[in-house]
Amino acid sequence: STRGVRKTYQSVTGRRTVGVEGLDLDVPVGGVHGFLGPNGSGKTTTIRMLLGLVRPDSGTMEIFGERIPEQLPSVVRRVGAIVEQPKFFPTFSGIKNLDLLARAIGAPRELVATVLNDVGLADRGKDAYRTYSLGMKQRLAIAATLLKDPDLLIFDEPTNGLDPAGIHEIRDTMRGLADGGKTVLVSSHVLAEVQQVADTVSIIARGRLLASGRVDELAS
Repeated sequence: STRGVRKTYQSVTGRRTVGVEGLDLDVPVGGVHGFLGPNGSGKTTTIRMLLGLVRPDSGTMEIFGERIPEQLPSVVRRVGAIVEQPKFFPTFSGIKNLDLLARAIGAPRELVATVLNDVGLADRGKDAYRTYSLGMKQRLAIAATLLKDPDLLIFDEPTNGLDPAGIHEIRDTMRGLADGGKTVLVSSHVLAEVQQVADTVSIIARGRLLASGRVDELAS
C-alpha cells in the first residue's frame, strides 16, 4: 500500500517533472491486481519506489505491513519482480541459467526443475536461451523470480512486444501463480489485457489514482 506518495524528476535544465502525485494504492493479498494506466502515468516509477530502486519525495509505502524502503531488507526475499529486460547467458540452456542463479542466491538447486515446470518450460529447459521466443524468455524470467518462492510477484508490462501466443502464455502463467496462492501485481496500459487476467485493478493517470476495485465492477 502507498499513501500520498510523490516523486518528481529534475532535468539537466532544472525543469521539474512530476512522475507520481499523491498516489494512494492498495493491493489486496491473493489474486492478480492490475495496475492500469497510459504510458507515462507513473506505473513504473511507483513499482521502482516499492522495490527501493527510487526514493520518493514524500508519502509512505508498506509491503506486508513493513515500511518501505526502511524495512525492505526484511521483506525483499518475499518479493519477486521483473521491471526491466532480464539478462541471461544466451549460449547457456534455461536450466543452466537458472542453476547458476540458484547457487548465487542460495536457493535449493532442486527448485530449478520445479519453477521451469511452473512456467511451462520443462520441455525446453535444455535448449539454449538464444533459441527461445520472446514469450519463452519472459517465462524464464518469471521462473527466475520463483526460485526464492516469493509471496508477491511484481511484473511491469510483461507482455510488451509479445505476439498473441506469447501474451496468452504469460497470461496463463500469471493466472496459475495467483491460483497457486501468490499475489501478482501486473502493470499494463491495455485495458483488455487487464480484464482478461486480473481480479482487481487500480487505474492511474498523471501519477494519480482515478479508480480502484474489482475488474468486473469497474469495467461495467
